[in-house]
Amino acid sequence: MNVIVKQYNVKREDGYHNRISLVDKNSIPVSPYTVIFLNSWIPQKSISDKKRKSNELKFFLQHLTNVQPDDLKAPIGIDIIQRALSGQFLSRSECRSFTDACRFKVKKDNNSNVLLMEKFNNKTLQNAIHSSKVSRETIDDGTKHGRIKTALSFLEFLYEEIHGQFLAPDFVKNNYFSDKHEFELAIANKIKKTEAPSFEESKIPPHIYLRLLEIIQIDSPDNPFKHAKQRNSLIVQLILETGERRGAISKLKISDCQFEGTGDQIRITKTPNDLTDPRVNPSSQKTDAHSAYVDPNIMIELDKYIEYQRKRFTKSELHEFIFIAEHDSKGTKGEPLNVKGINGIFKILSKALGFHITPHLGRHKWNEIFSDLTKSMSDEQADKLRKYAMGWSKTSGMVDVYNKFKHSVEVREIQRARQAKIMSAGVNDGK
Repeated sequence: MNVIVKQYNVKREDGYHNRISLVDKNSIPVSPYTVIFLNSWIPQKSISDKKRKSNELKFFLQHLTNVQPDDLKAPIGIDIIQRALSGQFLSRSECRSFTDACRFKVKKDNNSNVLLMEKFNNKTLQNAIHSSKVSRETIDDGTKHGRIKTALSFLEFLYEEIHGQFLAPDFVKNNYFSDKHEFELAIANKIKKTEAPSFEESKIPPHIYLRLLEIIQIDSPDNPFKHAKQRNSLIVQLILETGERRGAISKLKISDCQFEGTGDQIRITKTPNDLTDPRVNPSSQKTDAHSAYVDPNIMIELDKYIEYQRKRFTKSELHEFIFIAEHDSKGTKGEPLNVKGINGIFKILSKALGFHITPHLGRHKWNEIFSDLTKSMSDEQADKLRKYAMGWSKTSGMVDVYNKFKHSVEVREIQRARQAKIMSAGVNDGK
């Protein structure tokens, strides 16, 4: 079964809603159950999250297509919908075959956009697992467990949708909970790291960060951009200045900017179904709405960009989004710049710096600098300010993640001072 992930937009009174479906080569949904699962059962998240879940479900279904069932007389391929309808679900060996397959990459067929998976029988898999070839084909734990969790969630959906959580016969319950146990066991069996993560190591080393600030200037002789220098400089500076996500910057509107008065703020909004956003993949903002401080000099340059550069593009008059495409790729010149465009900016900068840099690393760097600037404050006071600046909820645990850098550096400084004191005492004793 060749499965394709298809995205489409549905217009309603409250705006455009992104929908995802798994379809065959004729664009026919593979099952009503997959449509309901992807668009109603799983939590409503950004389109990128929906695509990830869709590809994980696709991986599960296509794996089952290539599996030889335990009954060797049965044809190759498992129809999980029919299995669920009968209450049979998957056997233990079929569950383990899938969780083993989740460790491997998928290979793209050059003749289509359909992802194909290599077939491994149990003996081949065990023999190959230690080889360098398989090592190159394996994936990280996060991707592996994401596939298993989505498959388990789909089985749970089928179980409750078809049989009802409390009305299912005992044999159906036993089969379903047996599968659930196997999948949960595979998720819990994480590879333990032999080394603790080094939180004291900066995500962007100081010399790289300073070099980035230098080459992003429009008049820098080392600026790597041939076109859209002003736009690209402003995008990067806003990310570094505010610590905001790329989605928040790409959905920034003229009315979100405070150019009057203090002229030092932008408003970060959360509008998941924005009727004014013409992009196929509308930009999204995960955190709560909030205001972010921006250096007045950057705001002045942003105002100039809007007034003189942005106005040169006719399509910019049809929307209020600040940053626009300045090349006529696929006729998009003047339309809102999407997150892929921002990724492209950082890809070029990475090449120029000789260091892989992303918008999210810029967010980490903002938090490192914030930790340094709030050393004199209590942790409680600093955490409150950080949550507001980042737009996190009051119960968010993200503060703990970023504070690990601050705490690790502090511990290192204490240890160094202690070691220096010990060394000094030793020298004095030897006199």
